[in-house]
Amino acid sequence: MLLSKMRSGFMSAIFLGLLVAGAFGLMLSDWNGFFRNGRSKTDVAMVDGVPIKIASFSSHVSKTLRSQQIDPSKAYEIGIIDNILQGEILRIILKKAALDYGIVVDDAHVAEQVRDIINPFKGENGTEKDALDRFLQMQGMSERQLVEILRDETASTVIKSTIGSASYMPQSLLDNVTAFRNETRDVDVIFIPNSDFTSKKTPDFAELEAYYETIKSNYVLPESRDVTIALLNTEASISPVSISDSDIKTRYEEDLKKYMVGEQRGMEQAIISDEKQAIAISKAAKGGQSLKEAVKSISKSDKNFSDLKEYQQTDLPTNVSTPLFAATKGDIIGPIKTQLGWHVIRLDSITAPHTEPLEKVSSQIKAALQAEKAGDQIYNLTSQIEDRLAAGDKYEDLVKDFNLKTITIKNLHADSQNIKELAFADKNANAVLTKIFASAENESSSLSEISSKMLYSLRVDKINLAAPKPFSDVKESVTKTWVEDQQAQANIIAAQKLVADINAGKAKLSAQPQTLQHITALGHVNTDKNALPLDISNRFLDAEKGKTILAISNEKKGIFIGQVKSIKLGSTSDDDGLKKKIIDDANNTNLALFLSALQRRYPVEINHDLVKRTFGNSKTSEQ
Repeated sequence: MLLSKMRSGFMSAIFLGLLVAGAFGLMLSDWNGFFRNGRSKTDVAMVDGVPIKIASFSSHVSKTLRSQQIDPSKAYEIGIIDNILQGEILRIILKKAALDYGIVVDDAHVAEQVRDIINPFKGENGTEKDALDRFLQMQGMSERQLVEILRDETASTVIKSTIGSASYMPQSLLDNVTAFRNETRDVDVIFIPNSDFTSKKTPDFAELEAYYETIKSNYVLPESRDVTIALLNTEASISPVSISDSDIKTRYEEDLKKYMVGEQRGMEQAIISDEKQAIAISKAAKGGQSLKEAVKSISKSDKNFSDLKEYQQTDLPTNVSTPLFAATKGDIIGPIKTQLGWHVIRLDSITAPHTEPLEKVSSQIKAALQAEKAGDQIYNLTSQIEDRLAAGDKYEDLVKDFNLKTITIKNLHADSQNIKELAFADKNANAVLTKIFASAENESSSLSEISSKMLYSLRVDKINLAAPKPFSDVKESVTKTWVEDQQAQANIIAAQKLVADINAGKAKLSAQPQTLQHITALGHVNTDKNALPLDISNRFLDAEKGKTILAISNEKKGIFIGQVKSIKLGSTSDDDGLKKKIIDDANNTNLALFLSALQRRYPVEINHDLVKRTFGNSKTSEQ
């Protein structure tokens, strides 16, 4: 099978991101239940009897959060950990459903997917084997695991696309929905900035420090790594290769069949798109005019003429090779139709089958032998280095025995795109960074090729986990945030009272000191984006006519207070794009309902306590 012949790699972040995105983003938040009745305490979830182990799940979470530069406790707080877990659960459920429905993805399809993934990363002289091996190495997975992931993803896609594309939308419903989407409103609104309010007190050090504890996830320093990279210049590390005439002759005689050439026929040809012109060219050439002159005089250009070239019979399409190899020297053949056009051919020469002489191929054989001997030296050299590393030797122990150069980099971040220390990596710098952040601490990687003459191995000397900045370093920023929070709270209290007074008839919106803004034709689509922020527009598009409401804007750092003065229902639309979006929304709803049904078929239990203990405490996460 193709996969067993391919091995080696590219930047695994792309594939890892694909797996995370493949979770469909659906949160089935009603899955719950702690483990009882003898279930393992190390299982973070159980899906119809299939466990999700905390060790493998933590590794998956670590890779995902590392790429996003998010602290585990912050990720737990805002629901990212739950999203990742739901994605893993959904993956298992869809895999089970695919098996139940008899969906089988064959090896040929998976092999084609692998080829598509690695093809852009092979480089000019790279092979599929090299590309796959490097990918598996950086990703930390086996070939079998890769095949299983792709097979599961494909089966899941078949289910999702089948269920999610079966909706029917009556025209009357489409008309009603588009009319609603085209609805417009006239709104009166004022804006009260938080800065209009002042803090009633100045916080002391202890109060600020306590406040910092509640927001310190906003000040997290991303994970960094101290790494040592060992470089091996293969060209400078091997002995000069000497190839004798005797070596060349021996190899020539061993591979004599390789240099046997079948009968060749030299031909000039014209390739014309117009059949009538091709017939005219053939007639002129048969009448004694040279083929080139015939092409030039009839087609008014010699661009369609190809000079003499030699071909073996197997080099040409059958409908061309058959008449060509049955012809006599000087014959005019054609016109013959192929996908390229109409061919008119003149047979110019016939070369009998022969064996290429040693003198003609000696340089080619010499280069091949030099490459083989150099390759053997490099293989022996790298095997010695990797054996020493596997035995526990450090790069520092190998520098004297091998032509190694080491580079040590401190506090390297995953988003370091232009670091000078990785200048040697050139276009492969991102791949090296990915490998660094996929490696375990104090383990030396195997040697990998970074150019035709350079190999590298890397060792992560220290992982500096993501952690909040010390309070003393961010005190000024925390103080500013504390003051802004106090202002925002004061604004909310005042705004709530003003809204209540206006709705009770005790105050008027137009009587407030802030500028009253009249917004006309506020709609779901084609709205003036400068009028109101999108989230605020949505609040007023959902508001009851005549009732004053408030809307908090974190973007503008203030509060909008306003009232819908009039509502105008829109007309139906013939916009096919809009109708397609509505149908797509219905398809997604169908898929969500189907997944909900699968959830009931395949019972799910989640060990929430284990999830919280593992990810919910920043101290635990940092440890």
